[in-house]
Amino acid sequence: MKILTEIIEKIINYIFFKVQNFIFIGTKRNLNDRQAEILERKILNDLKIKTGIRIVDCYLIDGDLKNDELSFIANIFADKIVQDFTINEIFIKNFSFLIWVSFKPGVTDNVGKTARSAIKDAINKDVDVWTSKQYFLYDVSYENVVKISKYLSNELIHDVKIFHFSEG
Repeated sequence: MKILTEIIEKIINYIFFKVQNFIFIGTKRNLNDRQAEILERKILNDLKIKTGIRIVDCYLIDGDLKNDELSFIANIFADKIVQDFTINEIFIKNFSFLIWVSFKPGVTDNVGKTARSAIKDAINKDVDVWTSKQYFLYDVSYENVVKISKYLSNELIHDVKIFHFSEG
């Protein structure tokens, strides 16, 4: 009976008290973001829009993990030489616009599946993981941000959200 009670408690906690955490991973601030530089050139060549960009990989982890476990996972996912990470805190705080591209519900997220397996192997916990990308843009108009967001995504498989930085 005790085992059944524990199982029911775990199910109730999972259903009603899910814990979601974000891990954000990006190029260290003092280094050039090579991937972003390549994207800047493509946008300039293809769309004739000049902008500065920083790219951040996002992992939404759905599972009850402690801060030390999240930090351990982030250290596994990040390349410590060229990348930093934040947990539940936006990676870049000063920007003109943010384009956040994620998979629509039901679309296979292969990186998310791989991250889920890596977490299971590393800390022996079952969690769900969804990945997305954040594109922080500088010195660009809203109209051009909309064009860039369409360039970065496929409307059939991606959801796109645009955020404008406002001070205060």
